Amino acid sequence: MNNNKLNNKIEKRVLKDGDFIIERTSQKDFAQALSFQIEEGAKVNYLLIVDEAFDLAVIRQWDIQNNASLDSRRLFLQDKAHQTWSFQHEIGSKAVLSSRSLLIGMTDEQFNLNSVYNFSGQASFGRVNIDSLLTAKAQLNCVADVNVLPTAQQSDTRVDMTLRLESDEAKGEITPGLNIAANDVKAGHSAGTFRLKDEDLFYLRSRGLSTQQIRNLFILSLAQSFAADLKDVKLKEDLLALINNYL
Repeated sequence: MNNNKLNNKIEKRVLKDGDFIIERTSQKDFAQALSFQIEEGAKVNYLLIVDEAFDLAVIRQWDIQNNASLDSRRLFLQDKAHQTWSFQHEIGSKAVLSSRSLLIGMTDEQFNLNSVYNFSGQASFGRVNIDSLLTAKAQLNCVADVNVLPTAQQSDTRVDMTLRLESDEAKGEITPGLNIAANDVKAGHSAGTFRLKDEDLFYLRSRGLSTQQIRNLFILSLAQSFAADLKDVKLKEDLLALINNYL
């Protein structure tokens, strides 16, 4: 990517009901800093595909107004990248947020992902899921802060993060934050790390699978979960093909 084409001026876009925004870092019109405002009552879908390496700090800001909803998916596949991503979300009354991220590091990538979710409106709803798999010398530092403000009574929020390490040199840190200033809410968070046990690897190898095939099966399983319930069948097929080709 030509870094000279990017700048840190924040461009604002207003989204209406039914909008489906697809961003891809390999596109020429990819912007370094964007602010999205979802109109009241609007339902919006968003897909981010990070498939080209560049050394930049990228900003995405979201204003989800009252009774609006956002289904957000973020896929990180780039090789040998050193990137910092900042995501900011402001969530209004009775707004709904579903956010899913899948991050796969196969070489010596260094990812920094910082996401903030500010629930300020009453009876808002949010589910945040961040899944990652790292091998080789890939590194990840991922923070997801959920802030339930005093005005967000009767809100329902949860953030879940999983880190899978498939080599001894891969390193990662995942930090879910839950800051609650309201007294009538449902809120939860989790963070877990995962590595196949030796006996699991022995069993799978006894079935004729190589280490790379085992890893690829896990990644494709994560991809199926990431793309699940996408209504656009063609888009779902394209996403799964993209991930499969990346392997």
